[in-house]
Amino acid sequence: MDMKEAFLNRVTAHIRSKEAKKVVRLELYQHMRELSSLWEEEGMTKEEAEKKTIEQMGSPAQIGKKMNKLHRPIVDWFALLTMISLIALSFLTPILFTKVSSSDMLKMHSIGVSISVCIVGLLMFFNYEKLKNKGLFFYIVGCLFLLYMYFFGTVKGSRTFVSIGPVFSSAYITFPLFLLSWASFTVRDRMSFLASSFLLVFPFFMFIRMGYYGPSLLYILLALCLTGTGKWKRKGSHLSIWFVVLILSAYAASLLRGTTLPKIIDLWREKPYQLFSESFYLLSRAGWFGNGVLPSTVELNTKYYVDLIFVPLTYMYGWLFSLFLLFLMSFLLFRMYRTFIGTREPFGRALTLGVIILYGVTCVWGLLMGMGKVPFLNVSVPFVSYGVISFMINASFIGFVLSVYRWKNINSLKE
Repeated sequence: MDMKEAFLNRVTAHIRSKEAKKVVRLELYQHMRELSSLWEEEGMTKEEAEKKTIEQMGSPAQIGKKMNKLHRPIVDWFALLTMISLIALSFLTPILFTKVSSSDMLKMHSIGVSISVCIVGLLMFFNYEKLKNKGLFFYIVGCLFLLYMYFFGTVKGSRTFVSIGPVFSSAYITFPLFLLSWASFTVRDRMSFLASSFLLVFPFFMFIRMGYYGPSLLYILLALCLTGTGKWKRKGSHLSIWFVVLILSAYAASLLRGTTLPKIIDLWREKPYQLFSESFYLLSRAGWFGNGVLPSTVELNTKYYVDLIFVPLTYMYGWLFSLFLLFLMSFLLFRMYRTFIGTREPFGRALTLGVIILYGVTCVWGLLMGMGKVPFLNVSVPFVSYGVISFMINASFIGFVLSVYRWKNINSLKE
């Protein structure tokens, strides 16, 4: 074993992370080789140059400890504790519905929370960069799931669902897959405009065909925002123009057939209008400390109040509780933004930006929908609305961000 290898072994012995060991070892080796070459040009022999280089490098123990501190995996404790607080408050929703529905809701929610915590933990400790080149795989799996839902799913009302064990899942379950796929696509530049346009359009029309108008718009927003970053900046603008033309053409065609997109307008006119009236009634009488129970004149419809959950919670527990809930949700979004601006690795930035879009839009739209300010599009409030599958999906989003935060220092060295 030569002197360089012995020196590098002594340095990496103080570094705990296996990924950091490999990166630091390579970086130091290249630096030492450059220094040795300079000394050899000054007339020293190879052995003398290596010895002089090692002397210049300093103490291997001090270097190793410094590198371990700089490049070790870290945890965003603020985001993690905020998420745990939201999870704790989320139990108020099944407790609220237990008063008018089955007591199994609390049991199912507890199971969903347990699985969600495991998902967050697994994703946080998993290096997200290993998924960087698997975008097409995730996209194909997401599209196959949508096709399965379309042909074999169960239609309830105007939307199609698929049964996963004892629960029914919506098409929103595919969003983690499409998030990973589009985040991966944005860091590559070997894709034609025609292929990228098809990738954008197919899931959108599948969402529309199955009655998921809100998720379809959310998917388009996610894809266009991500394609506007990194190596796809020019392609992103082209896709935006293409999608505007596509929407106008699809809307004109649907007007002729009397189907699809005009139904979105009907969502503002039919039964949700009565619910919005009840929302105004409850919010105006909530008070700062709440009323404890809902008035007997209000029918707690689980189908709609899952998405309008902000309203009954505010009435029962007061505006102080709702403001605290909004603070936690906003602070979690702020921590995501801090992770985004602090990440240099392109895939991690795209992944974090995608989560910010999905989490931020669903939070804002869900809250405004409860106040009757925006159309009713079946958009749930993350970690507040009831839903086992949606809870696990949002937990996976937070897991992605925590993974980026944990591994960003190590992965940035590889760039």
